Amino acid sequence: MLEIVDGFNDFFVIQYLNAYPESQLVIFNRWGNLIYSSNDYLNDWDGGAHPSGVYFYVLKLKKGDEFKGTVTLIRD
Repeated sequence: MLEIVDGFNDFFVIQYLNAYPESQLVIFNRWGNLIYSSNDYLNDWDGGAHPSGVYFYVLKLKKGDEFKGTVTLIRD
């Protein structure tokens, strides 16, 4: 299968995250299974080998703030 990378939306990017070092990001699939974890997220998650779908994330900043949301992965 040929994968085309166009440079747009290829990674899950959280703007200004570089101002918050040691941020922890965890991503879960729709069944609540952990599929990704990083203790110093660098805006580099590309979905890996996971299929299209909606994934849930929790971002925890070192100072204690926590943010939750969804990210949609679309594969051709």
